[in-house]
Amino acid sequence: MSWNMNDTDAVCSQTFLVVKNATDLLSYTPAAQTTITVILPILLVFGVLNNIAFLFVVFRVRGMKTVTNACLANLAVADIIFLVTAIGQRLYVYCKSPIYADAAPIGLIGCELGNLTKSTTYLAALCSVTLVSMERYEGVCHPQRSHNRTGEKTYRWLLLASWFGALMVSATFIPSYLRYETVCMIWPEEYSHWPNTWSSCLPIEKWWTIYKHVAQTIPFIVSLFINVALYVNIVRGLNASVRRARLTSIKDKNVKLRNQIAWMLIVNGLVFFVLLGPYEILSLVKATVPIGSTGSTAVLEELFKCLSYVNSAINPVIYISMSSRYRAAFGLVFIPPFGKNKFRKANNASQNSAISSLLDICRDSQV
Repeated sequence: MSWNMNDTDAVCSQTFLVVKNATDLLSYTPAAQTTITVILPILLVFGVLNNIAFLFVVFRVRGMKTVTNACLANLAVADIIFLVTAIGQRLYVYCKSPIYADAAPIGLIGCELGNLTKSTTYLAALCSVTLVSMERYEGVCHPQRSHNRTGEKTYRWLLLASWFGALMVSATFIPSYLRYETVCMIWPEEYSHWPNTWSSCLPIEKWWTIYKHVAQTIPFIVSLFINVALYVNIVRGLNASVRRARLTSIKDKNVKLRNQIAWMLIVNGLVFFVLLGPYEILSLVKATVPIGSTGSTAVLEELFKCLSYVNSAINPVIYISMSSRYRAAFGLVFIPPFGKNKFRKANNASQNSAISSLLDICRDSQV
């Protein structure tokens, strides 16, 4: 692998004479190399293919075009963009420079667009998970409001608004990486083939970094509390629905299907917050406590970043593993002989479930 050494046109703010034992601090550790060359490409391919497969199923299968799946499709789009941007940028930088966290290969524009895209998709994903919980809450606890076209249009506008809001909030983070600084490096003779400069995207003022960490963590905390409250009410609503739905065996099957999808979404939301939580906690700690850039902190940060990548990659796996309806839909698209009858049965049960929900509304209105 070769790197560009002819950086004579760069304007260096400082010049460093790097001693031999300091090169290890500026290069990728063996663990970081393994992560970037093995783990991250696997997560990227697995996550992108998984989410594209889910979008394809929602697009191809008529019975999958629901408000819930519109929110989940929105989440899948956010996950794909996040994975491609976050992991793709890291792979590109690693291939272009042997210096750890060198921003020279992407430049200031790359820093701006990369961070803006990652923040926007992250916040949009938070909104999507919350909208899914809201939709299930409406469907379980207030079904009379979920069976109308107005509700569907409302969620469409909410999905668009979530992207716009995520972009606006992310735009306020731009000053936290707006100062592009380049330093010149004089390497030991055996490292003379390394780049002569090392660039970083830094905040225009130190407090902008603190602002970014706090402002990015607050939506996570607010969304977590909102979703937990919705999950509690959904579980209560499911239990109440089961108690009311002891009329026929067909009814019990419908209730089982509805419960299955609701539990799937609850588990998906909990996994989302569990996998993202460690990185957000670390971000908040870094904003409030000057812990510095120690080796252990770097390892933790790398581990927590990988958890966030896993979160964006595994959602369709959760759908398939926890819902027979989603398994049947995937089978219908990718294994037609296997999935056709199964999806027809699941779709009929879903239609019966909708009728059952309307009957629940009628009974509730008579109480």
